Amino acid sequence: MYNELYNLLSLPKSKILQKFPTFNLKIHENVILFGAAQLGTIYIRLCKKNKINVSAICDNDRNKINGRIEGIQIISVEDLKKFPKDISIIITSQHDEAIYKQLISLGYSNIWNHMYFSTFFPYKFSNIYWSNSFTLLKKHKTELFACMNILADKYSQKTLLNIIKFRIFLDRSYLKQIVNSNKDEYFDEKIIPLKNESEVFIDGGAYNGDTILKFIQKSNNKFKNIYAFEPDIESFNLLKKNINQSNDPRIKIYRMALDSKKNTLGFTNDGTPGSRITRSSNTTIQTTDLDTFLRNDKPTIIKLDVESYEKNALLGCKNIISNYHPKLAISIYHKTSHLWKIPLLIKNLYPGYKLYLRHYTTDLYDTICYAVE
Repeated sequence: MYNELYNLLSLPKSKILQKFPTFNLKIHENVILFGAAQLGTIYIRLCKKNKINVSAICDNDRNKINGRIEGIQIISVEDLKKFPKDISIIITSQHDEAIYKQLISLGYSNIWNHMYFSTFFPYKFSNIYWSNSFTLLKKHKTELFACMNILADKYSQKTLLNIIKFRIFLDRSYLKQIVNSNKDEYFDEKIIPLKNESEVFIDGGAYNGDTILKFIQKSNNKFKNIYAFEPDIESFNLLKKNINQSNDPRIKIYRMALDSKKNTLGFTNDGTPGSRITRSSNTTIQTTDLDTFLRNDKPTIIKLDVESYEKNALLGCKNIISNYHPKLAISIYHKTSHLWKIPLLIKNLYPGYKLYLRHYTTDLYDTICYAVE
């Protein structure tokens, strides 16, 4: 696997790009987007930034037809057929495989996936919800080798290798070879067994409480305490509603973000799972570090899915990790660099950990690094 990784990261960008149609910004001045949801909105803005004219945005959902996003009309597939077959189309949907086949069957050939732009032109098409960079992967070849070297089993190494293949070739077949059932996400029983009533679970990025409910089920409702942190106001209200139904005094929820220290930071607060800390927001949120916050309790399992702030949150519990060695389940997909930075950081905080990687979707999302003694 090491030789395969070396050869993969030694490929020149020009050779990789030969596998895709060439997108010339000067030639493709008019495009149609296919997918009128969050990605579509992002790419309307990115196209405007790069002086690409979006003629329309198409969608299969009839309920969206004739609506508008950022002033761009949403059209049906029947309306799309009125455009010439050589029109350039960018797929802005997670259902890209099915849409690509649909467009080919309609006779269109100038088709690009949103992943292409984020991967090979990340500075022009920066998408915080789909962060990838071929250049960054090549630049940090040494760190990726170091990361592969500290993984505890061959399946984790294969997982890392196939994720890198997907991030370079944008071919979901690599992920289909390693995808695990999402019912096991964060609590893979082969890696993180939940055995006794002394478990103290930290849920960083609790969203609407879905992971808490999964933890309760997996632990057969046998645990000491749960501490949940969710900064987004809409998600927090859902969390409070869902958790308060159980009226369980062992579950404590806080509208705060996890960081390396106490602070007040900008926050998007948009009511989605992707709400995040950002400098470009007038809305603020209080942050805390777990070392300070949990002085009177001893966490036994920490889950972090905090939208690119995982590294900061880990630094905020470095004393807990070095002293108590809790089981960890950490998201490492929000930034390209997290693929190697977070596993290497965890190993540095406590060298006695065994590290495992598991992946839970056929997209870039939901790569989890587990750490256990």
